[in-house]
Amino acid sequence: MSIALQYGIHFKRPLFTAEALGITRFQEQCERTSIQYSGGTMIDKFKSRIRDTVASEQQTVYVDDFKNFLHLASSSQEDVDTVVNLCKRFQSQGKGARFSNFAIGPVIMRYFHLVQRPAEALQVFTNAQSEGLFLQFSSFKILMDLLFENGMYNEVLGVFDVLKEMKIGGYSYHTNCSTLALAACYKLDTKESYERGKQIVDEILNAGGVVSQKAFAFLADLAIRQNDPIQALDIYSTNSSSHYSVVNIKVLALSKLNRPEDTFPIIKRALGREDQNKRTQLGSDVLSELHEAINRVEDSVLKDELNSELQKIEKAMKEANRITDKNCGQELEGESSLLAAAIISSVLIAETSDSIVGRCCSRDKAYFWSSLVIGPMSDRNDFDLLILE
Repeated sequence: MSIALQYGIHFKRPLFTAEALGITRFQEQCERTSIQYSGGTMIDKFKSRIRDTVASEQQTVYVDDFKNFLHLASSSQEDVDTVVNLCKRFQSQGKGARFSNFAIGPVIMRYFHLVQRPAEALQVFTNAQSEGLFLQFSSFKILMDLLFENGMYNEVLGVFDVLKEMKIGGYSYHTNCSTLALAACYKLDTKESYERGKQIVDEILNAGGVVSQKAFAFLADLAIRQNDPIQALDIYSTNSSSHYSVVNIKVLALSKLNRPEDTFPIIKRALGREDQNKRTQLGSDVLSELHEAINRVEDSVLKDELNSELQKIEKAMKEANRITDKNCGQELEGESSLLAAAIISSVLIAETSDSIVGRCCSRDKAYFWSSLVIGPMSDRNDFDLLILE
């Protein structure tokens, strides 16, 4: 039985897949470790020994014992509390007593993500950040993703601020962590979060960093929600992609700006790229907004021409199954992977900080971003799948 089923955990459709966060490999290691300790009461005896070690100031918590406990721990409150106490003891020992350079921070965060305990994950992060326990981009990414999944959006931004100040590897802006920050701004959906999102993007670009297409999509749709269609259109002004978010947000923005005639070339271009963008659909809410924009046209002759053209387009889209009942926001949040730049066939990746090697040998079920930008070289060590076209 898989660890997820054992714990009764059901993953949502998050921004990152479990594989991208290293959780799939973590689960596999949990199963292997469980087999190694199988037989009688070996697991219970091991856990009892670790709890005694934590309770005694005279004993040392070793990295291998810490890792094995994380791989054997369940979602029980007793095990969760033990992991929290292990983190406190481990950091209090100081680097001189660790006898290993293994970066255990991401493994800790994967455990908390698997058992869905965001409060405890944030607690150990806050306690340990000054001791260097979580000095890896992957630790930040996993924690931010966990907080995001549990609706703790302000906390996501708080962790992002810590990351900016730490400048791991000399970089303040990790691409995927920045995307999670923009996603949090999007979910908060306030004037303040909109301004914060624009500030984040400006800071990244001014620092010579990169902003993922997903992050741009969150900011552009947030601009629509905050009644700033000009900003949304400006974000995609040089992007001719027929990806779902680009097409829908452009059409929404142009409709709100009373420029319905300018939407038709965009929609037709998306329809004409069937071989490249089979999943590009237009949201029913977007079409409704376009209809309203046409109805606001005062010139009756132009209005009739636009309605006639839209009827033809809608007919073609229905026949091609290119209209979705989900609104733009639902589709944007539902696109669950930030991993790809093309269809995945076989990619081997290694995470040096965690000593984990993983392989992705099949397509992810999520929609892949054709123009995802991979961040600085230092980003590539935290289990981000490097997909080549």
